[in-house]
Amino acid sequence: FPNGAGERVAPRALVLDPKLPEVFRPRMPAEELPPALRTWLRATFPLQDRTLDLLVDHLVSEHDAAVADRDAQRSHTLLGHLARLLGLPEEGEPPPLPRRLKLHRRLRVETAAGRFSRPRRLLATAPEHWALVTQFSATPPERVSAGYTLPRVRMLIRACGAQGDLPDDTLEALLRTGEGLAPGLAAA
Repeated sequence: FPNGAGERVAPRALVLDPKLPEVFRPRMPAEELPPALRTWLRATFPLQDRTLDLLVDHLVSEHDAAVADRDAQRSHTLLGHLARLLGLPEEGEPPPLPRRLKLHRRLRVETAAGRFSRPRRLLATAPEHWALVTQFSATPPERVSAGYTLPRVRMLIRACGAQGDLPDDTLEALLRTGEGLAPGLAAA
């Protein structure tokens, strides 16, 4: 089948997800293929691990460039593509990511302070819960940027190690000893 670069390739070599970014256009089916054929190809030739790995590597490299440029908007967009490519759900608990991808070591995400950090060092609580965390803890942990609004992206960040809420041991220590508890009635 012809791809976007004008080459004839085997169906398994095509990237069959039309919602991926423009950078994958040369690997997608040529525009001349009828929509019904593209639909059939997607159903018949699911994404294989090797192809998924190549696509993820490319998106992570593009994301690394966005981080180096301090381009938060591009980071958000690329993480959205990555989360969709990995098939992450929009709600519930984050599923385990394929270990071979090593995303928990490779990705850095924007913090609320505008820096980029590894997700495992951050709190990715829902924006409406952040007010509770700051009322309860005198020194709340660094959190993920509120700019990551897409549920799948927040799921990806949590799957890469960010905590969804304050860890239980932190809460227990705050309640037991009172050390680190925010002053005032709001924390009580």
